[in-house]
Amino acid sequence: MKICIIIRIMKTDTCFYVISWIIMIGLVVIGILHHTGLFTPTDDLVFPCFFRSATGLYCPGCGGTHAVISLVEGHLTDSFLAHPIILYVTACALVDISANTVSLIRSKLSTRSCDKDEHIQAGQPKHHHEASASPYVLHFRMIYLYVGIAILFIQWIIKNILLLAA
Repeated sequence: MKICIIIRIMKTDTCFYVISWIIMIGLVVIGILHHTGLFTPTDDLVFPCFFRSATGLYCPGCGGTHAVISLVEGHLTDSFLAHPIILYVTACALVDISANTVSLIRSKLSTRSCDKDEHIQAGQPKHHHEASASPYVLHFRMIYLYVGIAILFIQWIIKNILLLAA
């Protein structure tokens, strides 16, 4: 409930940027815990999939834990084969963080530089930074979500076709 309120208050680009950082920090923490031996997913640790237990088929999320562990171990091919959505989300987060962090830093430096020059240009209108301009260069588009959903369902269908064919 509180997260929904926070997301409504935040602008979409800011929300996308914050979520990207949360994803990357989460992957780093999982990687550190896994490499130190403090987190090793086993069948006892991971809850059984209710969908798989009830139907005998894979659910759309099956393979996600294996994909994350493969990713933090640096096995990109294994991660992709286990669940391609993990690499897609990670790539989107990395691109968002990279592009927008550079843009935010440039925007901040430009604002500071312009503030120092204001005393020289006292009588001129301020065109150097508008309050409504977004500092983000990469903007959230619904197509990112649609591609993610497509990846999720395509891999789900393919995995179940292979399961039934075996």
